[in-house]
Amino acid sequence: MGFVESLELALVYPSPELVWGIISRGIGLTYLISYASLSVEVVAIAGANGVFPVRETLGLMGRHFPTWKRFFYFPTLLWVDCHDATLRALPWLGIVASLFVVVGGPAAPFAMGACYLIYLTLDRAIILIYPWDCLLFEAGLWGALLPSTHVLPDLSAVAAPNPAVAWVFRLLVFRVMLGFGKQKFVGATPDDSGYLKGFFVNQPLPTPIGWFLQKLPIGLLKGALGFMFFVEIPLPFTVFFPGYASALGGVLVILLMLAIWGAGTFGYFNIAMLAVTLSWFDTRTARALSFHDAWSQHPIVGALVLVHTLAALVSFPFNTFSANTWTLWQLWERLPGALTWPITAIRAIYPFRTVHAYGVFPPKPPPPLRVAAVMEESWDGVEWFSIEHAVTPTLETTPPRFCAPRHRRLDQAAVYEPLGLTEESLFRVVAGRWDPYGHSGVSGASMLMRAVLEGRIQDTVLYDGARDRARGAPLVARVRTYSLEPTSIDEMRSTGKWWKRTLVGPHVPPRRKGDRAWDHPFPVPELFHFEDLRWTRRSHLGALMDRALRGEDPHALVLVDIDDVTLADRDRFWSDFVPRVARRSRHDWNGIRKTVDELRDRYDRRELYAFERLVGRYALFLFAKLEPLFLEAGIAPLFGKKAATFDAKSHYHLRLVTHHVVGDGLDAYDGAMREPLAAKAALGAMTMASGQLFQVLFRYEAVVFQSQKLRILDAYTEFSGRRPPTEKQREGLARFDDIARHVFGALDAADFLKKQFTTEDDQLDCPENLPSFRIGPDGSVERVT
Repeated sequence: MGFVESLELALVYPSPELVWGIISRGIGLTYLISYASLSVEVVAIAGANGVFPVRETLGLMGRHFPTWKRFFYFPTLLWVDCHDATLRALPWLGIVASLFVVVGGPAAPFAMGACYLIYLTLDRAIILIYPWDCLLFEAGLWGALLPSTHVLPDLSAVAAPNPAVAWVFRLLVFRVMLGFGKQKFVGATPDDSGYLKGFFVNQPLPTPIGWFLQKLPIGLLKGALGFMFFVEIPLPFTVFFPGYASALGGVLVILLMLAIWGAGTFGYFNIAMLAVTLSWFDTRTARALSFHDAWSQHPIVGALVLVHTLAALVSFPFNTFSANTWTLWQLWERLPGALTWPITAIRAIYPFRTVHAYGVFPPKPPPPLRVAAVMEESWDGVEWFSIEHAVTPTLETTPPRFCAPRHRRLDQAAVYEPLGLTEESLFRVVAGRWDPYGHSGVSGASMLMRAVLEGRIQDTVLYDGARDRARGAPLVARVRTYSLEPTSIDEMRSTGKWWKRTLVGPHVPPRRKGDRAWDHPFPVPELFHFEDLRWTRRSHLGALMDRALRGEDPHALVLVDIDDVTLADRDRFWSDFVPRVARRSRHDWNGIRKTVDELRDRYDRRELYAFERLVGRYALFLFAKLEPLFLEAGIAPLFGKKAATFDAKSHYHLRLVTHHVVGDGLDAYDGAMREPLAAKAALGAMTMASGQLFQVLFRYEAVVFQSQKLRILDAYTEFSGRRPPTEKQREGLARFDDIARHVFGALDAADFLKKQFTTEDDQLDCPENLPSFRIGPDGSVERVT
């Protein structure tokens, strides 16, 4: 047999037992890498003295979701114990289980199941939402149904897998690759052909290879983008042609994974993809799929595969980050019940991380530079020192580093901070995590700052704490936003500087230990994001909203099951606080900082937080009255076909109206509760300023932060030089935008906020210094200022 024939046999018709033995061990190896990474970070991130203590969020979940359902909403063994010793032990248990998978033997499938369960437990502590986390959840769950393997050094499995299970893996690769492609290329234009020019340095964590690749001629970069298009759009469909076609597809996917691994740091994504892509080489098992045999011989497995495939099909349109929240969107409340049962079913199983959508990075090319949120600390308030992270570039001399397949969680999360693409964003429900506790008004950088100022994490691997260990916790810290533009190769070699660093503006203003910003770092249900209504209804407040809808006294309900808020607080809220707020213009935020300072001088921290919660509860009780009038026309108002009785633009706008009514005073509120249609006057009078007034009064710094981040995001995503759309395209875009704004009212709120806080009076740290960009003639993004 010649070389060509041997290669054909190896690639197109390899032994199924060998293929699946390697796949199983590849998934186990990926778990091993992930657990090894988590073992050195989990306590520093989620421990009692960590950046985001999991015991705090679990404690809130237990109070806010007191029934047995919380164990299904937030499945984790940490309900039993969440002490640091447990957090420290779990990754090591995962390491042991993954080693059993890698070594092989009869216990390998059970060890794979243990890997999945431990990962599910840690999901509550670490929030495992990156694409490679999602991939590993699915691969581990279905990997537990693969046949056991022989003990090393024999790499093979004891048998070929159930053909239906084999197709789950083949389709997993298809979903990942096509998902990435549809997110990256759908909507792209010729103006976006220079995508890789900016992406190689703008990607979350570039490597030295990526830094150098960015400097290749634009023609080569366009060719590389063409290759990516081919592998991510048409090529995945070769999976449906087992044999030469799918084997070739598998080879090209593997080549792309190796290229991505060299150019960027995406955790263990490439290892996981290399493992599951091998399923495309098992032609015999793929061709053995028989729907009759799947149902007659293995009915339970067949049913599970069918449900999973249908759920994956429904989930596919939503990209990776929306995959965690799309089933919670209020849009589904407008649809007839007969149409929403698939969404309800997927929502029920999502907490167990059984199915995801895949797709990252928008089609628009990024500018050829990085934006970094750099924490700076000082012991005297005069001299400032930048904190350095292990992988994330912060200084001009910080080289891009290789890290993958290790996943440094904090470094990865820090990448999204400077553009405001975090849980604090107005768009949290569009792109966020499963639980509602991320939308706290306190950014991740601010939480890290708190831990640094309190000296709690200086001995961890999260950042370079040598200076803190030598001098003690700093007196004050701040976070500023910088751009890092790659230098030329000659400049890098002569000066040692990889980047040109420019101050873009503030991020988190200077803060000291005990700053009020950290008084309540996690929200209560009445303060969940305006579009997180499903979580609010699931919480203990849902029953109170139902009672308000039935006509019970809201002034009695508002004090039910609420800690540290008294009858005197409620009375003072209506008699003193609301009238005082009403004295200023509610439709103009100019001078709002003075009002905030006056309120903070008059009321102490406890009182202001009590008033904030009272606003939230009163508004939700009125919302419960108004929502049936808003929903009665179903989805028709989205398309201008029919107006609802209470025709608010979106659920978000409906929430704004309820806040506006509270601001109108006690008589107006009581009148709206007695006769909900009386609130129509408020619907006509409400503006974005009046609807969000209470938010800015209670969370001034957080709202200023959002305003700044929205402007920065615009600066780094909206470029001049694009060819104008045709008239037909403009009409289509306008229709889509109108529908989107009726679904996600936060889009209107964002347009309003980005225009606020532009004067010196609202400057909390340094002035903004936003750059501008344009699309060049060759399709690459050029800096203008």
